[in-house]
Amino acid sequence: MTAEEAATSLVENLPHDIEGIDAARTDVLRDPDFYRSFENRFFESLPTAGEDDSVRIRVAIGRFLLGQEGKAWDALHDQTGDVASYLRARILVHRGHWNEALAEIEKVLANSPTSMPLLVVKAESLAQLGDEEGLTKIYEAAQQAAPDSAIALCLRGMRHEVEGNYEEAKGAYQEALGVEAEHVPTLFRLAYCESLRGETEAAIELYEKLCGMRPTPIGALINLGILFEDDEDYQLAASCFQRVLDFDPNHVRARLYYKDAVASMRMFYDEEKERNEDKRAQVLRIPVTDFELSVRSRNCLSNMNVRTLGDLIRLSEQELLAFKNFGETSLLEIKNILNQKGLRLGMMPREDTGMPPPMPGITPESGEPESVMYKPVSDLDLSVRSRKALDVLGVGTVGELMRMSEARLMACKNFGQTSLSEIKKKLADLGMNLPEN
Repeated sequence: MTAEEAATSLVENLPHDIEGIDAARTDVLRDPDFYRSFENRFFESLPTAGEDDSVRIRVAIGRFLLGQEGKAWDALHDQTGDVASYLRARILVHRGHWNEALAEIEKVLANSPTSMPLLVVKAESLAQLGDEEGLTKIYEAAQQAAPDSAIALCLRGMRHEVEGNYEEAKGAYQEALGVEAEHVPTLFRLAYCESLRGETEAAIELYEKLCGMRPTPIGALINLGILFEDDEDYQLAASCFQRVLDFDPNHVRARLYYKDAVASMRMFYDEEKERNEDKRAQVLRIPVTDFELSVRSRNCLSNMNVRTLGDLIRLSEQELLAFKNFGETSLLEIKNILNQKGLRLGMMPREDTGMPPPMPGITPESGEPESVMYKPVSDLDLSVRSRKALDVLGVGTVGELMRMSEARLMACKNFGQTSLSEIKKKLADLGMNLPEN
């Protein structure tokens, strides 16, 4: 079966069970061809207007399979059920919110107390919180379900690790790897254990092995970056944190660590300049799939491995037109998209390692988090009509939307009461309101 056939089959039979989602995510993130094919087929399958709960959970699952955890999180808003709780728990673990992850996973464990994927998520959270008693209970449950499995041995190692018995923990992890040589949770815990034992080189070697696997564990990239930073290899550290941000642009710890690594390379920290560069970097990381593209344009960009606006502005008009099936109509479509963000083709040559010229920005309103104010309106999952109206008004971020009064919005062609109500609801979800005048 070709990658396209497999992707079509997965889109048509999207898993709605925890084990199926885990297996599909591994398949999608492991194979770049499969990833691109699934990404195209998945977005083509989504309805152009109207989203009920079944559509939102489908969007959340698809985004999670693609590793787009920020978008998956947004789609999970107010969703209930085991799958929604499990996805939220996985994302919370990746972001380091251990207590919140436990609260979500406990909801699912009530119905499936021996599910290995659930036990692993709970164990990861408990290990980070140092809960020895909780880990012992999980280990006993795993022993009953699969006593000789790699995960049971890994859980035994985690229990020893929390107790501070690092040698015993290392022995348990090595035993688990004897059962399953590339068991990701065990490799990760062994690397972490080696770092606790002061064996930095062994830890780095294990983390690098994990970072070469697909899918790459986010925690491995974070921890490897920290070890590189401790060794004062700031370039490699920044590279690790950047890989996390490419995967999840809203990962708070990765953003903080990336700034620290870059600041260390420069030996001084210009906060204002760093903030402007961060804003530009966020724009350049926006996926091209967030825009209304024709199927032909989307397929061409996918085949050229163009995933973000940053990838796109590294190409010239001539390079795009030289690609098969890419014509003047597609070129105009792409240029219109870039114009919306103040960008143009060829403004960042492939060999250029710097950032593009400064872009005009907005100033966050008093009391509003900067990350929310710079959030693209495309992240609000608005209807096509509302998005087009905001495009006409030149509104690209939540901060820019907050400058628009109801009267100004209603004066826009094809913008009616339904669109206004939709936008007000989306802003209310963020704890914000449109100005009265």
